[in-house]
Amino acid sequence: LQFEIEVTNLTCRDIDNGRIRIRALNSSHDYFIQIQQGGQSIDEIGLFSANGWEDISSQLASNEYNIHITIDGVPTDEFEKVYRVNILEPAPLFVSSGKTTFSTTNRYFDIENGTAPFSVYKNGEFIEESYDSHIEIETGHLDVVEVYTAKSCEGVYKEQIFNEVYVLYPNPVLDEVFIQMPKGVSGVTPMLF
Repeated sequence: LQFEIEVTNLTCRDIDNGRIRIRALNSSHDYFIQIQQGGQSIDEIGLFSANGWEDISSQLASNEYNIHITIDGVPTDEFEKVYRVNILEPAPLFVSSGKTTFSTTNRYFDIENGTAPFSVYKNGEFIEESYDSHIEIETGHLDVVEVYTAKSCEGVYKEQIFNEVYVLYPNPVLDEVFIQMPKGVSGVTPMLF
């Protein structure tokens, strides 16, 4: 006797929409299925000719489940199959970012967990939508970048950009020092000690 068991994990954290689909590959018997969590029965379904020997237990939380399968009219000491499955919740949204190698104004955002498409906003204005998990955009000092996924329940990544705004060179200093300041900065009096 063989069974096909398919587990569908949660689509969002804290939303109990996991599913277990069970199908009997041998249709010569009617089967009773008890789904247990922590030793307690939480659902009972059957596999019969009327449902094509296939049924689904749904609205399940993230957890470990035991599936007990018996044959109608056969004592459990003669036939009982037990399968253990896990329904998982998705990982939280995770984005890493940094400066691109060849630009002082471009930043990359690598989305490691999250559902595409990704919507990118800079200072509240929509920049782009991407199915790629690696995104590069031009940023300036104090820009605020937000990355949204296709599922609002996955959260939002938000980062304020702090570019290197002042550069002193050469290092070490011999006779002269040069200070490079960002565009548009005026009225600054540098003090060196």
